[in-house]
Amino acid sequence: MSDDIVHEAPLDAPPETVWKALENEDLRDAWLAPAEVAPEQGGPIDCEVIEADPPHRLRVAWNGADGGLQSEVTFTVTPREGGSHLRIVHTGLGVRTVSGLKMAA
Repeated sequence: MSDDIVHEAPLDAPPETVWKALENEDLRDAWLAPAEVAPEQGGPIDCEVIEADPPHRLRVAWNGADGGLQSEVTFTVTPREGGSHLRIVHTGLGVRTVSGLKMAA
């Protein structure tokens, strides 16, 4: 069984605009998640860019300061008629305890 979480969405924006939303912290925080994660929610989380191929692919490592989270997120943006297709794959989550709850990906 894979522990990957995959989300796909058609977007009404060209790949270049989607890429700007991925690389700009303020825009990314507005639609994805805040960059700051509270300690009681597993933060802080360090983000390291592993691969960047603008405006097509961005791969980042998310590492919890306490070593509890070590995962990768890959954003793939492909053009489609009228906009873009965004695929987000989050790997390496497995089964873990978060805020007292046992969760499985």
